[in-house]
Amino acid sequence: MYIVKTQDGSVTDCKDITPAKWPQHEAEGWIQVRESPKPMGIEESKQPGDVVNFGGAFSVLPDGGVVMHWNVSTKPYASWSWSPCDGWVAPVPMPDDGQQYGWDEESQSWVVINEPA
Repeated sequence: MYIVKTQDGSVTDCKDITPAKWPQHEAEGWIQVRESPKPMGIEESKQPGDVVNFGGAFSVLPDGGVVMHWNVSTKPYASWSWSPCDGWVAPVPMPDDGQQYGWDEESQSWVVINEPA
């Protein structure tokens, strides 16, 4: 089951938990995600190289509920995997040091992108 935290109408955190852990998380203010049905025709709408995935996009409803949506997207790199909470995820996290990075598939690492002078 997927749960989220929201703030100001946006999802700020997402987790995949077992139902047994729900009472503890509910007491901490987490919201259980409502799963949207898979849209009819979504498989037929994809282009070559596209993948149909569940998650990666949320809607916060007026009643405070949250819906996770289906989507069609292209896998950015062969090594990346899909996370319903985060979308496409690199095998190693991008550094968080203020620099701009791009993914290098050959080295399986993030490389600093040099800004033009």
